[in-house]
Amino acid sequence: MLENQVTLRELRGPMSNLPRGAVGESEYLNDIVELQRSELTRLLRENKRLNDRIDELIKLQHRDQTLRRQLQETLDRLATTMPAPAPQNGTYTAELEARMRQTETRFNALRTGVAKLVSSLPPDLQVQAARAARAAHENSS
Repeated sequence: MLENQVTLRELRGPMSNLPRGAVGESEYLNDIVELQRSELTRLLRENKRLNDRIDELIKLQHRDQTLRRQLQETLDRLATTMPAPAPQNGTYTAELEARMRQTETRFNALRTGVAKLVSSLPPDLQVQAARAARAAHENSS
């Protein structure tokens, strides 16, 4: 190695530790300024990258809050338009019993009407209708 070569450790030290004649004071200051400038540039790039990431996260948080608010509004709207759920403990209210009786009455009337229609069909169509009804009943079970 050359005797007049200066290491990075020596450049970092105080100027009084410089070996005489190795590097002039202005060159030493230029090297320090260049190191500071490159470090500042690196820090500015890193700062920009982090700020961009923060902006992305803020946008995501805003979007998440908007979606949560919309979901809550939808749930509130559904809660006001949907009927109250049936009792959980197995007891039926008078309203549910009335609706059940009304549904059974409609079903019996419909069954009676279908039976009358089938009985008015010619015998060969009655057999086909009975088979179709049996198949529909088996498929629904």
